[in-house]
Amino acid sequence: MSQSPATATTVKLNWGASTDNVGIGIPLSRRKITVNLVPALLPKKGSAFDLAIVMAALRAAGDIRGTGRTVFIAELGLDGRLREVRGILPAVMAAVRARFADFAVAAGNLAEAGLVPGAKVVGYPSLARVALAFGADPHEMTLDD
Repeated sequence: MSQSPATATTVKLNWGASTDNVGIGIPLSRRKITVNLVPALLPKKGSAFDLAIVMAALRAAGDIRGTGRTVFIAELGLDGRLREVRGILPAVMAAVRARFADFAVAAGNLAEAGLVPGAKVVGYPSLARVALAFGADPHEMTLDD
């Protein structure tokens, strides 16, 4: 069965452990969240979307302030730490060509992502640190990185 370009790819996510481990799991873990990744014809595989999806959910829940046009690229571990992803260089290059300039990546990808001219890249060790940078309440966070 093929999908039309307008059809969304729906994914089910379980990041309850990740958000619980940084102190922000209660608002998200009690909700069923469906994420539609569009367009469906663009390949979306791997874990590079983890951070972007969780940041969108935190924004929708009101747990962080707006993220503007920041591009989030990182795998999210069950312990709340960010893991580097393969293909960071071409991903950042493509986003810069699409006129995005600000990037939040796993600390392990910082050096490589920073090679792209026009990219302002910040590397983070954990979801908690990214959430804090975007206005999460520090009194509700667990920081052990």
